[in-house]
Amino acid sequence: MNLPNTVTYRLFPKAKGEILVRFENLADNFDKSPAESHINLKEFATALYLQVNNRNPKYVGIKEMDLQGVNKHEKRKSYWYKSLKKQTIKLKLKSVDQSRSKNNKYSLVHLKPMQLRTFLISYKAPVKKE
Repeated sequence: MNLPNTVTYRLFPKAKGEILVRFENLADNFDKSPAESHINLKEFATALYLQVNNRNPKYVGIKEMDLQGVNKHEKRKSYWYKSLKKQTIKLKLKSVDQSRSKNNKYSLVHLKPMQLRTFLISYKAPVKKE
């Protein structure tokens, strides 16, 4: 698993064949040159399964979750509402990861300095031939 030196991860088992992974970029904004880190999440998930089970998975599913790992990130509302002097101001959220395309989703995940991101990785094991 090739991760940048400033990136750490924690694994949390969720259910059979499901793992929550929380990535953290330890680079600080006060460093001389804080760099944005990039992770190939599909490659990470496959390498993790291979390291534990000594074989490749049949299927790898990846979903971005909120920081607590409870709700899917995509279901988050696209607008936040803020009350200020009895006026409602609509603040549009910027996409957290603008590099994702529909075809190669999660092949390259960006982590800004001091950023945390959580993903749910689900696996299906290959069928054993007897």
